Amino acid sequence: MSPRFKILWLTLGAIFRGFNPNFSINVWPNPSNGSFNYRHDVSSPVSITVTDVAGKVVYRANEIQEQSGTLTLNIKPGIYLFSLLDGGHFSAVHKQIIIQ
Repeated sequence: MSPRFKILWLTLGAIFRGFNPNFSINVWPNPSNGSFNYRHDVSSPVSITVTDVAGKVVYRANEIQEQSGTLTLNIKPGIYLFSLLDGGHFSAVHKQIIIQ
């Protein structure tokens, strides 16, 4: 699968899963050195995935119960996609994050 196809697939996957207008996420600081705080307002368990620009998954965590936390990534500087999937409603929100 080519990198362009993976990025398109990720984008289309988010569209087909649907959008919950009451679903929000904050990720800060951005840019950072690899340590990010996050907060969302989903009451059901969520999954967090971080992918690089080629679509390679560099971090994944499932069934997260907490609505806030800190994520420390030991990865190369660059642009990444932070995705949070609300498993209860099959909605996803994506944020671009930058690691310096």
